Amino acid sequence: MLHRLSARLNTKAILISIVIFQIVSLGLRIPGLQNSSLLVESGSAIIRRQDPYTDWNAYGTIPAIPYWLLSKSVPSELGPTLFLFLNVVGLALCILYFLKIEHTVLLLTLIAVITTGPFRALFASVQHTGIILGCLTLGMIAIRRSQENRFPIFSIWLGFFLFCVGFDLKPHIAFPFIMLWLASTRKLRSIFHFGLFYLALRLLIDLWNGRFLERLQFEKWRAWRTDPLVVQEQVSPWKLFSFFDIEAQFVFILSFLVYLFLTALIIAKYLKHPDSKYFVYALLLPSITAYLHLYDLILVVSIVVIGLLSSPDKRLLFFGFALFFFPTDYSSPAQIYIFFTAILFVVAAAQRIIFIRKVIPDLRSGAELLLGFLATVLFSYFPISVESKVAWQLTICFLALGVAATRHVRSESNG
Repeated sequence: MLHRLSARLNTKAILISIVIFQIVSLGLRIPGLQNSSLLVESGSAIIRRQDPYTDWNAYGTIPAIPYWLLSKSVPSELGPTLFLFLNVVGLALCILYFLKIEHTVLLLTLIAVITTGPFRALFASVQHTGIILGCLTLGMIAIRRSQENRFPIFSIWLGFFLFCVGFDLKPHIAFPFIMLWLASTRKLRSIFHFGLFYLALRLLIDLWNGRFLERLQFEKWRAWRTDPLVVQEQVSPWKLFSFFDIEAQFVFILSFLVYLFLTALIIAKYLKHPDSKYFVYALLLPSITAYLHLYDLILVVSIVVIGLLSSPDKRLLFFGFALFFFPTDYSSPAQIYIFFTAILFVVAAAQRIIFIRKVIPDLRSGAELLLGFLATVLFSYFPISVESKVAWQLTICFLALGVAATRHVRSESNG
């Protein structure tokens, strides 16, 4: 018994060490905080009572001050590593709480997803998707467990504050989740209390700064919405409509109408049959909008890897994983790192299972990996922008994963 427990602890220690190595090795290679520096600068400007919204900065308000405080807590050269670590922890917390998987599967999943395109994009730009997922998950935990505390109001306020941080970082990611949580309480006063808390927090920051920051931020967002560079960097499958000379603004609005409809549908389904899986669906909804960056897909690729490690039916999952894993631009020297970490994933998986026999059960799975690799090579030769290449790649990937998910749901309902 003690020997088995010791072996399990040793396995987890090895896997945790690999995850930490990946984070540190990537974090130390990044020159500065990149996108996160915008939030740090906003926080500094708010503290000094200056306008936080510069020409290229519409970030700020509620999450800006915590980001500024975090940046001051470590030496500047460790800043990227700190924020990347928080992204990984946030994703891990979300997966562990809502998908309820084993710790070993979780660690193997993290090792695998850190090697994929979505995480490479998140790390390179020091983005916040994992932090948002962590804030929303931790906020729900704090609110649900508030009655266990001596002063429940403080737990509720902490949960509200974390919801506000996630919402202000990226409203389109946090909105479906927060709306579903508000509906799940089945109390109108929950909506009132959260709305009042959010407005009071914004008002306090406005009073301190001496400006109506919401107006300044809205003007910046309106300018961003039509900025050619902002439109160009999107990688959503909706981007393919641009090949038919359809107005990008129309496609953007249409995608968000679909997004709002699906949000309402998820809420209706949850109220009829409460299940934590609907919160996962709410977190996946932003991936169907026209406003999509590759790093916003870290939860999608994590679920794919969990399917590879846990599900007996792996059909099409290897093909989808390959499209996330292999780079679209094969002129990048980062391939050496990618394949090195892939070897680490294989070694780590072997700690728990016989990799070849369990994870890649037959020649079909290997053929799917090869087909995915060949698809990425083919896309790399398309005479279009890198963003358009990724949009094509994601379109095929989503179709394959959609078929796999439909097949899984049908097998569960029949079983």
